[in-house]
Amino acid sequence: MTFSDILARHPDQKLLRPGGGVARLQIVLWNAALMSIVLTFIFASIAFGARIADLRHRQENITTKNTMLILDMIRLEGELGYGGFIHNYKNAVLRPGEPRNIEKAEENLERALRLLRRIELAVRGDEIPITIEGLRQTLHTYSDRLITLKQEDITALGARELDLVLRVNDMKALDDLSQLITTIAEQALVKTADISDGIQTLSNFAAAIGTALLAAGFVIARERYNFARKALSARVTQYFGMLETLPQGVIGLSAEGRIVSLNQTARALLAAPALALPANWPRGAVLLACDEPASASASPFGSEGESDLVTLALRGVSFERKPALLRFAEGERPRPVRLTTWCCDRFEDHPAALLLILEPGNCRKRRRRKVDASAVSGWRRRPSASPRRASGPAAAAAFGQWRA
Repeated sequence: MTFSDILARHPDQKLLRPGGGVARLQIVLWNAALMSIVLTFIFASIAFGARIADLRHRQENITTKNTMLILDMIRLEGELGYGGFIHNYKNAVLRPGEPRNIEKAEENLERALRLLRRIELAVRGDEIPITIEGLRQTLHTYSDRLITLKQEDITALGARELDLVLRVNDMKALDDLSQLITTIAEQALVKTADISDGIQTLSNFAAAIGTALLAAGFVIARERYNFARKALSARVTQYFGMLETLPQGVIGLSAEGRIVSLNQTARALLAAPALALPANWPRGAVLLACDEPASASASPFGSEGESDLVTLALRGVSFERKPALLRFAEGERPRPVRLTTWCCDRFEDHPAALLLILEPGNCRKRRRRKVDASAVSGWRRRPSASPRRASGPAAAAAFGQWRA
């Protein structure tokens, strides 16, 4: 019979469940609240993380697109500038006998118109308000002037006539080009700033929600801990209150081996009804196993050490209804008991670290049962023999052991 079996037979064993199902339901509700907070925190983190990742992806796309637009603008200026169309157009006017300059100017103009169409499609997709009609018309006018240079002989024209034939007013084109560059740069900065503000707002909101959830989780966890601790304290109080009325003797020992609790049966068993607690374990008190070699001698308490069951129990050895001999004081007659140990140091509200449960026992009956068992096993090995018909020296020896 274990210590749990002993308590299970106690008439007040229902006290081991303080609050009954209500207490367990409250613990379940606390656990459910904690779990809901953890799940909410996880799902909120995933949702906010996905939204922030989407905004960052959009920001990267805008940055990449604006970079491509800026590169196209640089290429457009290169095709139209002094290293491109303007240079070749000037040389075509000054050197009409070199058709290669006209061809280079036409190539520059074609690439410029192609870049302008790509830029226009890109900014329209982003709904950027731009006006490039003046730039386009200027480029087409220059294209017409190139045709004039190829078809007409301008060598006989003077400077004034040549200016009237080939001059193009490009002020509107310059304004459109400058406005296009400024608009693209401003729109890129505005969109990037808006996305950055959105990311910052989401991050702050996520941090606020996370802080609130962590604070709520901390409060719930602390309330659950306090409730569980109070329930455990009540259970321990009732638990050790049950020990006072057990028919078995219960001795509570501290981790240092001092006696900190005795129930009524233990006081009667130890003949110490007025022992003040806590008390040191008496110097002459020992608890030895019945089957120890020392117990077979005339003075079973002649030495202490490894045979002392209390010392072994304090070292962590557990016993269950182990036959033992108890002497609580010098000169006292040993008493046969059965020892059960139970470690209870997990209950911080109770000073006892180890319980010794003592039941009245009889070592002589234990030895007699061993002799009977050995005799019966000897008879069973001889199928033709029986206890009534056995004779001879072996039967006499077995009968003598049984009588002893």
